[in-house]
Amino acid sequence: MSPVLADDGWQVETVEIDLGTGLREWIEVRGGDQRRYVATAAERDVVLREHGVDPAALAEVETIDDGCE
Repeated sequence: MSPVLADDGWQVETVEIDLGTGLREWIEVRGGDQRRYVATAAERDVVLREHGVDPAALAEVETIDDGCE
């Protein structure tokens, strides 16, 4: 299981889901009621920076808030 990273209310996690192209690994970026799926770390960083989050500030967390628990 991949670690969940977080900073400033945003969380990043690697998940395996089918978004219509078959089961594969995606990077899920979530903050508040927003949820985006990207394929690369570079795309993840773009999404985070769009919301004022420094990707270098992400730190591993013990508990997650993904709306699934």
